[in-house]
Amino acid sequence: MMKILVTSAIELTAAQMSKIQKAVTKKYGSEAKISTVVNPKLIGGLTITVGSRQFDGSLRSKIDQIKKMLGEGTIS
Repeated sequence: MMKILVTSAIELTAAQMSKIQKAVTKKYGSEAKISTVVNPKLIGGLTITVGSRQFDGSLRSKIDQIKKMLGEGTIS
């Protein structure tokens, strides 16, 4: 069984977890054991880690990207 780590800014609802489970099953073709972590520093959104791959849909990363484009570095 594949292990997946989902990190979100706030606790996810059962409906949100169900959507993530369905998306993972569709993408990888098998059920997965999903662990969750809450990290308020993400501000919003979430990150999904599958093995060594990380998909970052957090607001924190979007803000950092914009600041980097503007030449101001990242937010601490």
